[in-house]
Amino acid sequence: MKRFFVKLLFDPNGLIPSIARDIYTREVLMLTSMNKKGCQETIEFGEATY
Repeated sequence: MKRFFVKLLFDPNGLIPSIARDIYTREVLMLTSMNKKGCQETIEFGEATY
């Protein structure tokens, strides 16, 4: 997982844009930001953590 985070470009505030989409229609439901911890927890638990 460490190599994955090297490729993400976090902004100066430590955030990266993230999009929540409907699993069936793929409609965009929400545009938000995640920090590194939120990204790690999302991957670890399989549920979005913002």
